[in-house]
Amino acid sequence: MDRIVVVEDDVIDQILVRQHLALVAPGAEVDVYSSADGFLEAKLAGWEGEVAFIFDFNVGGMSTIPLIRELRSDTNAFAIAPIILMTGMSSRHVSAAAVTSGIDELLFKQDLSIDSLQRALMRAREASRHRLQRAEQVDRLREIGRMLAHDLRSPIYGLLLSAEYIRDKENLPEDVRTFADKMYHAAFQAMELIAERVETLQYDAIALEGALTDAVTLEDILDELHALHTPSLTRIGGKIVHKRLARIDADQTVVKQILANLIDNSIKAHGVEPLVVEINVKRRKDGSVLTLRDNGVGIAPERICQLFQSSHGVYGNGLPYVAGMMARLGGEISCESDGKSFTCFTLVFPAATMD
Repeated sequence: MDRIVVVEDDVIDQILVRQHLALVAPGAEVDVYSSADGFLEAKLAGWEGEVAFIFDFNVGGMSTIPLIRELRSDTNAFAIAPIILMTGMSSRHVSAAAVTSGIDELLFKQDLSIDSLQRALMRAREASRHRLQRAEQVDRLREIGRMLAHDLRSPIYGLLLSAEYIRDKENLPEDVRTFADKMYHAAFQAMELIAERVETLQYDAIALEGALTDAVTLEDILDELHALHTPSLTRIGGKIVHKRLARIDADQTVVKQILANLIDNSIKAHGVEPLVVEINVKRRKDGSVLTLRDNGVGIAPERICQLFQSSHGVYGNGLPYVAGMMARLGGEISCESDGKSFTCFTLVFPAATMD
């Protein structure tokens, strides 16, 4: 790591982070900024080499989330740079903001140590490498698609037109007409195959860019959400488990938002027994089905039909928002509960389609 940029307005935390980084990344140049303005000015001036960022959640009374989103929308290497969000708060507000901003790791200040900072940097770098690999794969797929769509299709289209031109001639010898027919049908079939392959490549590129492409990625997200909810889960002796994970054709940020809301509701509605939130995903031909089941106090059957229309009360908190996101994805959400010992949400995500 050539450079580590820290945006933190607390002087004591600045010193502590500097001391830890001197041991964790001894060869890196560390730049510390106390304000968002100072950071933006330096960013505009540009940096060279490999850069990692450590942001405090609040700098001078303002959230750094917009700054992180600006980095992620950049067209240069900052879009895939490792980003750690550091906060002294353990609230749902911080968790929700963190999972939707594009960070790689969340680090609580009360847990800040040489070991925790080293782990955070390692995980953030690994996530950055995965983003870079996906970006390179997307570029390769699109380059192959362009080659098929233009370089290869053009000469075959020329053959198709030539064969069609020959077939339209009158008084052709039968063997010439037969040859022209075969050439026409072969060229037409090749054009269809190219079109199908280009569509497949486009689908693969879209899936790599914004979808959860394998169970490992979804597992990482669940690990991250478990870490974000650790303070609340520890307090009630709860845990998040999963048995089966399949691909979900949906943007990672959207899936994080949905799961963060549902997990938060499970925590709020926990019962006497230690809370267990079980998440499973099954793949179908028409998409994926995610189930989230908890052993909480449950929801009265007569209230289930109102869950997604009103945000009043404990059980409805965030659920209309989740239902709205599922609707925008073209998916569905439903709920089942016995009103005393469990609640199970079923979310149906449609398979990715071409625009």
